[in-house]
Amino acid sequence: MISDGRDSSRDSFAQTWNDFISKYKNRFEKIQSKIFLGSIGGRFFGMDRDSNFERIDKYLDVITKKSNIVRFEEILNKIDHITFESYQKGVYDEMLTPIGFRGIQKGELVWFLNFRTDRMKQIVKRFCEYNFDKKLECLVLGNNNYGLGLEKEINSDFAGVGYYPIFENSVVKCTLAEYISLNDLNQLHIAETENIIM
Repeated sequence: MISDGRDSSRDSFAQTWNDFISKYKNRFEKIQSKIFLGSIGGRFFGMDRDSNFERIDKYLDVITKKSNIVRFEEILNKIDHITFESYQKGVYDEMLTPIGFRGIQKGELVWFLNFRTDRMKQIVKRFCEYNFDKKLECLVLGNNNYGLGLEKEINSDFAGVGYYPIFENSVVKCTLAEYISLNDLNQLHIAETENIIM
């Protein structure tokens, strides 16, 4: 689990999980014995996009190590406990220090669910390399083609570094910026890379 705290309230992690399991309670009842908490960590670490590889590596180290098993019914209490202690220190959801519980095991399926490519590129690339180097033999899926040059065909041999994109990227034609440009109008683009509020 990667906590947000940037596009959501800075201390909403536990409430978000509670709302999620309440909404899908009937579905979880049938499969909850098979659900375990793998890890918790803020997006500052797990979803860096500015080549701060030490952050990604810290998160990767956590999600691949074994520790104590946290079962489905214990997840909310675990999130509550971890976030309470972090908030007391002034560390909120975005910056939660990664903590691992049930590490990724050899031969398992690892599925990166984000559609947006920008915050998935580093973690997917690093995990694909780790998967190959450590001979984990995990089947790695992405919800998108993240443009890493590591994409595999779904029926290809999984030798070497790579992952299988579930969906293809769609090309957006005639964006607003392009339309403005084609009409010889002026425009100004301003974007932040990192905007951390302590």
